[in-house]
Amino acid sequence: MNGEQLGESQNAFMGRVRQALAADVHKTARPDGIGLARLVDPTDDLVGRFIHTAAAAGMLVERTTSALANSVIARLLKHHGGGRVLVSVSSRSVLAMLVEAAAAAGTTMVEPGREEPRGGLWRAFTADIGLTDVVFAVAETGSIGLASSAGRGAYLATPVHLAVVRASQIAADLIDIVARLDELARSDASITIVSGPSKTADIEGVLITGVHGPGVVQIVVISDE
Repeated sequence: MNGEQLGESQNAFMGRVRQALAADVHKTARPDGIGLARLVDPTDDLVGRFIHTAAAAGMLVERTTSALANSVIARLLKHHGGGRVLVSVSSRSVLAMLVEAAAAAGTTMVEPGREEPRGGLWRAFTADIGLTDVVFAVAETGSIGLASSAGRGAYLATPVHLAVVRASQIAADLIDIVARLDELARSDASITIVSGPSKTADIEGVLITGVHGPGVVQIVVISDE
């Protein structure tokens, strides 16, 4: 294949890629005028897109309203085995809701304490389910952002992680999240982004879920729209 043919082949390939993406890619502009390609527009149905992509990433998602959230969470706690529950959140209003839901499910609360080696993180390994809120969620990838200040054991150590996402917390993509990094950095030491259940693969490429963290990630999206 000569140089001219190679150039034509490359152009044809890139043309097919652009054509395939054209229907979904939106253009936005950074303050410096450089255009960025975005698969999700901030004006899209972000809740619907998040639910779809989170499910595609292997997470379980249920949508509800504020009025029904407690009963939905209590039902899901029972569905996932109840037992010992660790609640770890940064929002006081969400904390009150989750504590009430856990009590309604008849679960035993695990005290989070501090995360020293003899404290909260190790106690988290005795819990069956971790209950958390989120700092943000991402519609494009179905990811959730979790605050370290609320305690990491609930989303790192428990077999089941149940996270509460409010519709207003869902951003189109990480471009929108990066724009808020200064604000987020002021309110927390670090943020973990979770995009599905814990996974690992051996040397032969066999994928196993839930070895080093939650094998089940259940998300409850609260939307009153």
